[in-house]
Amino acid sequence: STKKKRMLALHGKGGSGAQFGAHLQPLVDATSHVFDWFFCDAPHREVVGYGWWVLEPGTRTYQAKTLPGLEHSIDIIKANGPFEGGFGFSQGAMLAAMLACDADAEAAVTETIVAVGAAYPTCEGARFDALVARGGASVRSLHVIGELD
Repeated sequence: STKKKRMLALHGKGGSGAQFGAHLQPLVDATSHVFDWFFCDAPHREVVGYGWWVLEPGTRTYQAKTLPGLEHSIDIIKANGPFEGGFGFSQGAMLAAMLACDADAEAAVTETIVAVGAAYPTCEGARFDALVARGGASVRSLHVIGELD
């Protein structure tokens, strides 16, 4: 039998690994012969659920000057990786995109990401600039943006 690939699933702000897993259950079932899915809670407690970094009340990620707690979240993911794939929603999608920016030697996600409903994390633009300077990512990506995103 062929070894399954590992798929990291990153929920949005205010969500949880269990909640995201329930939403993605049809996809998990349809891909269970290819992927072992890994769902976890982000480390930062929100009023409801969890976040991958901490934001001031009323501040959106694209407006933030810093993302306190981001590096802690990345460390947790790297400690549980590597993963061949990453699937993120909203704040989790932004994190997946940032993980795709890592240089190959330190990559937590090695093959592909799917980013659903992500904004550009402006204060982390240097990660994306470094990616461009290296000539692009070796990680393939699909970015899904809806009319209401």
